Amino acid sequence: MLQSVATLTMQLSASNCNLHGQAVRQLRLLNPGSNLANALNILHIRVFASNVARPGDALITEVVTDSQIRPSQLLTNEANSVKGQGVRVIAV
Repeated sequence: MLQSVATLTMQLSASNCNLHGQAVRQLRLLNPGSNLANALNILHIRVFASNVARPGDALITEVVTDSQIRPSQLLTNEANSVKGQGVRVIAV
């Protein structure tokens, strides 16, 4: 079970950039550590699934982690799956 992922959904615009930053800073850490491959998999199969994402919407995600990323083939595969859906991935 994925315990290190928090989801924040909001419409981004120039007028609410500060609100977006505040919301990200207020996210509560659910579990120490990171499993970025799992988080990307959840994005791929649940958040940006074709039956969830609306056609024509800009698909953008920010990846925020407080730990050093350990490269792996699984992580690369999951990142490519999300990007293959047309999602723009921004690492913070």
